[in-house]
Amino acid sequence: MDSDWVILTLAENLPEEIAPLKLSQAAAPAGTRAIIAGYPQDRAHKMTADRDCELGAGGGRMMLHTCRGMRGYSGAPILVSGADDEIRIAGIHVAMSPNNGTPRMFAVPARAIAFEPVREPARMDETSPVVMAGLVDGGWFE
Repeated sequence: MDSDWVILTLAENLPEEIAPLKLSQAAAPAGTRAIIAGYPQDRAHKMTADRDCELGAGGGRMMLHTCRGMRGYSGAPILVSGADDEIRIAGIHVAMSPNNGTPRMFAVPARAIAFEPVREPARMDETSPVVMAGLVDGGWFE
């Protein structure tokens, strides 16, 4: 399994007054002001946000950020303001890892998503091998 995301196709167009957020096509420099908003695991029906964070270093398919996310924030958009003051998605929060008592926050940059080739979904049957990887209590498991 090399991807952990889906493309959602709507059966109908959105009303004109609802404009979807655009994925940022260019890498924003480290230090760019950002916002994260999501639904934490302990408050699943109440959106929370960190409006005082920054994008960090990164390249390729991963970047760091300083946005305070909680369990349940996986998949939350990291938002930035473009040169035209239009809000864009700079990345998608995917993980947190402890680093000497300070959490390191990871995101997949929007440009990595925007250029990912669309493939047919993988088909799984009872004989398909399944490898799970994730961060649990500060340690990786497979």
